[in-house]
Amino acid sequence: MSQTMHPQGAHAQPPAHPWPRRLLRWLIALTLPGFVLALLASGGLWLEYRSQYFTSRLGHFLLSSNPERLQHGAVWQGILASRQSRARLEGDSSIVIAPENLPAALRDFTYHTLWVGSDELILRIQPRQTRLNTEDPSKIDFHSLAPSLRTYRQGLKLLDRINLPRPRFRTQAHVEAQLALEDGTLYGYLHRELGRRNDPAAWLFVHMEKRDKTLWRGFLGPYISARLQEMTDGYRPLQEYAPEVAQACQAVLDTWADSLYTQHRTQLQEAWTQGAQLQLDLVRNMDRFAGEATVPGVHTTHFTAPSAAVEQLAGFPGVGL
Repeated sequence: MSQTMHPQGAHAQPPAHPWPRRLLRWLIALTLPGFVLALLASGGLWLEYRSQYFTSRLGHFLLSSNPERLQHGAVWQGILASRQSRARLEGDSSIVIAPENLPAALRDFTYHTLWVGSDELILRIQPRQTRLNTEDPSKIDFHSLAPSLRTYRQGLKLLDRINLPRPRFRTQAHVEAQLALEDGTLYGYLHRELGRRNDPAAWLFVHMEKRDKTLWRGFLGPYISARLQEMTDGYRPLQEYAPEVAQACQAVLDTWADSLYTQHRTQLQEAWTQGAQLQLDLVRNMDRFAGEATVPGVHTTHFTAPSAAVEQLAGFPGVGL
């Protein structure tokens, strides 16, 4: 019986199917570019974070192409308004708009101007909900800050032009003079005033004895009271006894009244610059405005101001600043 011979390897296993290897190569080919792109993106983000390279390049490009871009649309109008606000402020030499030099009150308060018709004006100060951050100039909205800066400047100039009622300060000066007469300090003021005039009577008020003080108190007390009330009979005795002393006493009273007047107006200006929630209300009365300066819960000061000055300083329609 013959035995059939088979070729060598006729019963060997066939080679494995190639599709798993192809799938693996396909997955690698698919994910490798994404991995590389992610790696490059991460590197770019890190570079931008450290050096702001791409932002700088973009900024240079925008600057170089700025003249070619169309200047219209809502965004452009907002930019234009902001630039115009900056230009108006920068053109005003009385306002320094460098963030570090902004008036301190504007960091915590806003200043507002309101015309009610053509006969009433209100300037008020209101606290901000959040404090203005001036450490980063790029975050300051100069467009919205411009009205506050303008009103701040207007209020200061207006307070410098107002007229306060003089009788109030004359009365206060006479009251203080009576107190100074009682404690004896008025004699020192009379000595200095007479000395300023080179009047020998100045020495009457140096090293005064008790009877001398009593004598002069009898003349000066009625004189001070009578001058306040404009009663001739009251101040005539001193004028007849020592006219040079009467003149010196009146000069002291006038100086004190002027000092109190200036001091009170300075206090109003300081309240305005410090943001004390001061409100100025002005109403037209013929050729001037009658006004009130009010700090809620503290005091109210009456004043007047020329109409032309108010209209010019506070931006009355049709009147340039």
